[in-house]
Amino acid sequence: MVTTSHRPIRNSVESQAPNVCLSLSGFSSMGSRRDNFELERSVRLCVSPVCSNSKGIGKGEVGKVQDPTSSTLVAEPSLDSSVVGSSLRFFKSSTDWTDNAQAASHERFSQQSHDLQPSRLALVRDRLRDESFSGTSAKRIAGAKRRSTSRVYDAKWHIFTQWCQQENIVPTKISIQRLADFFNFLFDVKSLRPSTISGYRSSISNTLKHFGRNDISTHVALTDLFQFYNRERPVVRSLTPQWSLALVLDSLTKAPYEPLRSASLKFVTLKTVFLLALASARRVSEIHAFSIDPQCFRLTADHLILLTEPGFLAKNQLPHKAPHPIKIKSLSNFDQDSAVLCPVRAVKFYLDATKVRHTACNRLFLSLKGGGVAHRNPQFHDGLLK
Repeated sequence: MVTTSHRPIRNSVESQAPNVCLSLSGFSSMGSRRDNFELERSVRLCVSPVCSNSKGIGKGEVGKVQDPTSSTLVAEPSLDSSVVGSSLRFFKSSTDWTDNAQAASHERFSQQSHDLQPSRLALVRDRLRDESFSGTSAKRIAGAKRRSTSRVYDAKWHIFTQWCQQENIVPTKISIQRLADFFNFLFDVKSLRPSTISGYRSSISNTLKHFGRNDISTHVALTDLFQFYNRERPVVRSLTPQWSLALVLDSLTKAPYEPLRSASLKFVTLKTVFLLALASARRVSEIHAFSIDPQCFRLTADHLILLTEPGFLAKNQLPHKAPHPIKIKSLSNFDQDSAVLCPVRAVKFYLDATKVRHTACNRLFLSLKGGGVAHRNPQFHDGLLK
């Protein structure tokens, strides 16, 4: 009689064959599955008086281990304590190996989860939800910044979290001392300008303020550190490439830009965009948002009044203030050379050339690819600079 922690094992018939036969049903191989031996919980060890194989499994031989979920272990008639002890030690070592494999798998999963850092906005939203804000409120609070600013902050936050991962630091629990190390990394290794590093500071401060960290933008040590950056790497001003406005305007009075009536749509667009940018003194994003909706557009023989499309927010525009309309006077009453450079005249020709395509879009400037689609901002910016 051999006793385990759960049930006794009894050998009713003595035999001289010191063999143990494992009769297991299930898969013929484990493949990629983990073996999970649970001898003392769900597997029965029985002593059978009948031996189907007089030799059984001898010492040193290895049998095929199959899926033990519905297994019954059958021992040969001769089963002494040493054999049972060896068998139990085998299953115990297998169980330990399985536990170690499961622990290693959990560690790898945890490492993978650590690698998949949440985005900045998702992190802020989750934090707000933990503070019992509704999903709608959390989304709106996290999206308080303008879309362009949010994209810049997201990019800088991603670089910050990558550095924290390499240093085994939780980004939301970083100390001021380690944050100073990150700024030094940007200054020494990345060779960034102090103004650029200040952008990283703003991104981190704007994110971690939701975690109770209000010291990042005001800590005196970080302020002194940035004073050092500014002293060691002062701002360097470089002259813009020299160009002649008179030369550019003179080229717009000749082919392929004139006469406008016979010029291609590409050159009509380029001339109109340039003259309108020069006359309005607006940013590319604002020119891109000019609308021909009746509420935003007035065109007469003497002047042109423009507004950006509803909902557009200029970079320097306060959200609670409406944009001012832009009024551009016509140059038709001036001499002939000035008349061909009139932005109002150019807009008239441009609208006449695109009147069919404008039925599908209210943006003033459409893509040259056709289809009545507005210019994408990057394409519009590139076209304006060429």
